[in-house]
Amino acid sequence: MDFYPVKPAPGGKPLGEAYTHLARMPGWCVQAKMDGWRAVWDGETLWTRTGNRITDAPNVVLSLANVGRVVDGELVGGVFYAFDLADHGGTYRHRHADLISALPWGEFVKPMPTNVDWGDVVDNEWEGVVMKRWRSYYPKAIRAGRTTSDWLKFRRAWL
Repeated sequence: MDFYPVKPAPGGKPLGEAYTHLARMPGWCVQAKMDGWRAVWDGETLWTRTGNRITDAPNVVLSLANVGRVVDGELVGGVFYAFDLADHGGTYRHRHADLISALPWGEFVKPMPTNVDWGDVVDNEWEGVVMKRWRSYYPKAIRAGRTTSDWLKFRRAWL
């Protein structure tokens, strides 16, 4: 696999000043961050973020078999929550619209919830949120682990 998904930069405390400010800004999308395995569909195979083939999600692979796109997502309990089209050259606003129309949504492939608020995070026991600039482009990482400030991750405080 010659593609590595990009990591969001850490945003700090979930209800800190930066989160509160950005959550009210119209230029940002607030997307759920679930606690699963980051996964990428390359058009043929499902991979981990670090480039290992995922073999224990056959229903996801069957569901995505005819999707010839590079899809970034999260694998949670046998379900692939798609959140971006990594091979798309447009802004996140355009990538997200094309993602919604391009994938075969169903039992094993679902869109990552967007426009969520912190109450959704708490109620659903998600890991947190990733805030993405609507005008951001998907940065092609040259190595695993690269971060971008156009995506900011805010994590829920675990007790």
